Amino acid sequence: VEINEKSVSGKCALSRININVKDVYNDVNFDWSGPKKYDKINGYLTKSMLVIPLIDKENELIGVMQLINAQKDGKIVPFSEDVEYVITSLASQCSILLSNMLLLENIQALLDSFVDAMVTAFESRTPYNANHTKNVSKLCSDFVDYLIENKYYNLTNNEKEQLVMGAMLHDIGKMIV
Repeated sequence: VEINEKSVSGKCALSRININVKDVYNDVNFDWSGPKKYDKINGYLTKSMLVIPLIDKENELIGVMQLINAQKDGKIVPFSEDVEYVITSLASQCSILLSNMLLLENIQALLDSFVDAMVTAFESRTPYNANHTKNVSKLCSDFVDYLIENKYYNLTNNEKEQLVMGAMLHDIGKMIV
């Protein structure tokens, strides 16, 4: 979605204010061609919409939360002020969660970079060790995949990543010696 004044999400992102639309098809403030096209293709009816900016602790916009079609007693209704208040609080929690996920991804990338640098330094010391650690970690990864595919053992992605990281680090102690 382009961030501009024409789209409801773009306007929300630019203004950083909640936008509560009671009836999309009778609203003239935004370009609703996208939702209307979606509705036509899928046999859906976009009626009410609540759009809330997601702002992190550094006051940076990290996204927009868009809820469609509030319901009450099985009927589509506008989002009430009470619901908007609660969803705004939920959006704040979502912002924290997204920020934490991005932080964890950055920390993991830093750790991976550090391990890669250590492995490169170790493997460059002797021709005998060239690619040894990378081969061990590849074999470890392939072996875990084999165990999972053949239902010998079920590991989560996190457990697999830990095993492969262990394989990458298995010779690092020798570097000190």
